[in-house]
Amino acid sequence: MTSHRSIPFLVFLFQVIEPFGSALASDWLGWRGANRDGVSRESEWLTDWPKSGPEILWRARVGMGFSSFAVEGGRLFTMGHKDGLDTVHCLDTETGEGVWNFDYEAPIYERGAEGGPTATPTLHGDKVYTLSRTGLLLCLDRKSGEKIWERDLVNDFEVEIPHYGFACSPLAYHGRLIIDAGKIIAFDLESGNTIWETEAFKAGYSSPVPFEIEGQSYVANFNADSLKILKSESGDVVSSASWETSSEINVATPIIQDGKIFISSGFGMGCALYDASDPTNLVRLWRNHNMHTHFSNCVLWDGFIYGFDGHVTRDEGFLTCLDFETGETRWKDDQVRKGSLIIAGGHILALLETGELIVAKATPEGFQEESRSHILGGRCWTPPVLSDGKIYSRNVKGDLICLDVRQSE
Repeated sequence: MTSHRSIPFLVFLFQVIEPFGSALASDWLGWRGANRDGVSRESEWLTDWPKSGPEILWRARVGMGFSSFAVEGGRLFTMGHKDGLDTVHCLDTETGEGVWNFDYEAPIYERGAEGGPTATPTLHGDKVYTLSRTGLLLCLDRKSGEKIWERDLVNDFEVEIPHYGFACSPLAYHGRLIIDAGKIIAFDLESGNTIWETEAFKAGYSSPVPFEIEGQSYVANFNADSLKILKSESGDVVSSASWETSSEINVATPIIQDGKIFISSGFGMGCALYDASDPTNLVRLWRNHNMHTHFSNCVLWDGFIYGFDGHVTRDEGFLTCLDFETGETRWKDDQVRKGSLIIAGGHILALLETGELIVAKATPEGFQEESRSHILGGRCWTPPVLSDGKIYSRNVKGDLICLDVRQSE
């Protein structure tokens, strides 16, 4: 395995949508997948497990953190922290063996949880892009792990590190790398040069999502106190909707479909749906308290929103189904709580905080469990990933497990 070490010049102590690129159905190019919607395009996978659970292909250790996975071309990318170093890992998806890693000095950044990186690597072409909690933005060669360029957000843009550190997973879109860093900033994918930046505001813990209206490209960004719509070419903010959450904790990535944008947060804020068919004039269609996403994200499938409603650190976080158009609750299951999920082929794949992995039908007719297996110990806040018939899951300690759910031929 190739190992690289980098010491940034200053280390501070103090996650209609356009498909990206030409990804295959099984590829998962970064945070919430190729379309940033939490939906895997795989439909042929094993959902009916034996009592012993699906076959374990391999295990690995990747260090402390909450970073999810990017998977393409037989390689998996994630991040972790150990002994004063953040590490970007590249692993072989068949064996779990390390292909290369890239290290840099960083504080563990414990704030109410165990610490470690929170953003997920982004794959685009022959490069991988990562962001640390203290604002080190990296572009690495995907095959070798060699550093191509880096930017120090705090030094270069005079932005403040959020209380829980930077958590935005970079968005690669139309030749730009777009992040929320207290300003929304677009970098050239190849050189790292700044293309545009907005005025300063407080960063949230969400990640931007692109969409198109009448041939014009936009980005929706959920920052600390509002939903903002920007032109992706220029960075011009064309509209904004106030959403002031306690402790400035807006985490969930916006969900966009047919010119409508769904957002949700915890601390009593709830959820809302906006009409963005005219991006210069966000119109709220409804708002209610049927979904309060604290740390996790919802997924839209066939007209219905699925997510965990409630505060993660309390006895809440119930798996819930809402009608996307009306916001009405279709069902809530108080026996399935505190987790994160994706959807694949009409099936919910949810990893609970306790390390239980659950498969259930994605249907508004009620919770219909299909399989369940306890796969990890410790605290599990990172959403699972399904790619090429394999499920990848981790806990905050950095225990990573790969499960085989390929259907027999």
